[in-house]
Amino acid sequence: MNEESKLIQVISQASSQYGDLLLDFMNEYGLVGLNEATVEQLQQFITDNKLR
Repeated sequence: MNEESKLIQVISQASSQYGDLLLDFMNEYGLVGLNEATVEQLQQFITDNKLR
């Protein structure tokens, strides 16, 4: 599993069953899909939302 996948999993596990935090993440960074996410964006979102 690559670093992006691990960080997406952190956000996913903290999300509701509807993936609310994943949607918030994509909206915050203007992403169409999670495949566009960078490690830096994911780490910043996790830090900002105190998910770790």
